[in-house]
Amino acid sequence: MGGEGSLPDGCPVDRLVMAYTEKKELADVFKADDEDLAKKIATETYNGCDQQSKFLIGANGEPVDGKKVLISDKYDLKDAIANLKSVMDALKAAGFEFAEEKKEEGKEEEKKDDMMAEPEMMEGGEDMEGMMDAMMAAAGDLYADDAEDYNGCANLGKLLLAQSVKAPYFGDLIKNQLVIAEFGSVAAGPFALPKIEVPIPEVPGQEKPKAPSDTCFAGASGIISAYVDANEGDAKDVWFSGFVGDEDLEALKAISEEKGQIVFPGCLSGWRDEAAAKANVGEYKGSQAGAKVIYKINAKCVEAVVLRSFIQRLSATVGATAEADGWTSFDLTEKPFEHTTIAAWEKSLGDAPADATPAAGAAPEEEKKDEMEAAPEMAAE
Repeated sequence: MGGEGSLPDGCPVDRLVMAYTEKKELADVFKADDEDLAKKIATETYNGCDQQSKFLIGANGEPVDGKKVLISDKYDLKDAIANLKSVMDALKAAGFEFAEEKKEEGKEEEKKDDMMAEPEMMEGGEDMEGMMDAMMAAAGDLYADDAEDYNGCANLGKLLLAQSVKAPYFGDLIKNQLVIAEFGSVAAGPFALPKIEVPIPEVPGQEKPKAPSDTCFAGASGIISAYVDANEGDAKDVWFSGFVGDEDLEALKAISEEKGQIVFPGCLSGWRDEAAAKANVGEYKGSQAGAKVIYKINAKCVEAVVLRSFIQRLSATVGATAEADGWTSFDLTEKPFEHTTIAAWEKSLGDAPADATPAAGAAPEEEKKDEMEAAPEMAAE
């Protein structure tokens, strides 16, 4: 949030999370010993990933080798689905149980029996190629050395934070929902919040899977936010890199000229040095001309997931900008929120207008796209 038409209003908490907590303070809602809440959020996240995966397949068909299907101008269909499955598998590995697993237990046993009965599994061929691909992927895995304990309800915030970078499509879905909620408040007023709609398991007989709502990961966003807020350490240099479209780049430059303020909703996942930020920017596959941008800031952060640094809802002023070697850089200076609680922020604005309406949440299904919003806030990785 920042620049003409979307000036930050000083709100210290993401609108999506505020709606999920019903305006209660994060520390009062997301408690490490609240197992019921952790199980609820784990189930919502699991069902949201499952529903999104089925929606992608329903809209595009099953992934086919050699056939490129681009999701959100960024991810191959196969990778997007694999990312969602990775989150679901991580939740199960952490000890969470889900209703569908009981139905699948018999099928899994059958699969194991079938695999044992197929001698070709021991003879190379396609299966050996698959094993080699997996080994190559592991060799290039930035997070292969992650030995952190993610088990149990108390570690759910840490687990989902890790999955937001290990499964980047999942992380981008969360960012997209956060940005939609923020711009909804710009349109409808600072007190407007989205209506939370949690994902539900697939309805039998449903002809075509529907996309989950634009609030389905609100619980995940909230517990990640609470984890980062509670664990931030000393101020350190952090770099964020990504791509922006032409219009967004010009908007950022305009903010820089005015030394204006910008707020990045959600949890920013950065790097501990400039070289890593640039080396891991990825590849832009969008329809616009994509410009590479890198932000640098010295701020309190959480260092986690092997080599990443995380900052929650960063509020900053945009300083000097420069262009070199195909990159546009921006120096940021942290501008802490004047009010650090929801109650204090609301009091500073006065009473909510009587005709305040909820912010726009999910778009109608026939209009909803699977494209990520092209906004400056989405550029930082």
